[in-house]
Amino acid sequence: KIEKLVYLNQNDIISFFSELFNLEFPINKNNLKLFLQKILFEFRSFDIRWKMIPTPTIYKTFVRFLIRILGFNVNLRKISHWAIPELIFNFIDTYFGLNSKILVLITNGKKFKKSSKKPLSNLNKIIENAILFEIENSSIIKIKNVKEDDIFSNIISYMDIFRAELSYKYGFVSRIVIIDYYLLKKLLEVLVFKFSQFSLIKKLKVLKLFKKEEYFYIYPEIEPYKLLKSKSIISFLKILLPILIDKHEF
Repeated sequence: KIEKLVYLNQNDIISFFSELFNLEFPINKNNLKLFLQKILFEFRSFDIRWKMIPTPTIYKTFVRFLIRILGFNVNLRKISHWAIPELIFNFIDTYFGLNSKILVLITNGKKFKKSSKKPLSNLNKIIENAILFEIENSSIIKIKNVKEDDIFSNIISYMDIFRAELSYKYGFVSRIVIIDYYLLKKLLEVLVFKFSQFSLIKKLKVLKLFKKEEYFYIYPEIEPYKLLKSKSIISFLKILLPILIDKHEF
């Protein structure tokens, strides 16, 4: 009763873990970029370096043809393994800075039934983890777990005051990123465990969660985040996909 069978190349697996464990800390940006490029190259090498039986729906030519008619070029064999890492690191450098401190708050909205119209007004009651990333010359040099008792003793109503208190205790915090467990779970499900399923509606619903502050929020807001909130998911995908998928069909 096996649902799927995956063929992998043993040498590729050994090479992957070997390079992963040999990454030095602090991780050099160029080394991490190269490592990500290799992962994406392996992923796009379906039917060449790895295989899944039955063939995932998203790889079937007729299905991709129907999606293409709707205006979307979704070809996982043509993922831009060189452009995506460049996009990610240029995005980080531009909007988070070469030297910065970023606080990532992992929340669990299910623990607290929101009665307020402002999703962030009860932030201190739903925080599960608070992690401070210190970046220097585009490399993460320190990862610190921030204790809730240090900064979350009072209800957080205003993000500017919250960031000022954080900066007083831990040094200037350039950005605060809030992401909910539910969104992380759905992302992992869609991108990893069920990436091969052609469930467009479910995938769009996951993307829509990024537009809701109770699941995802960046402070101070950055331009790409403002664009995401102002556009429909369909329009945003039409902007993003040409960057992620190589347009040259060779």
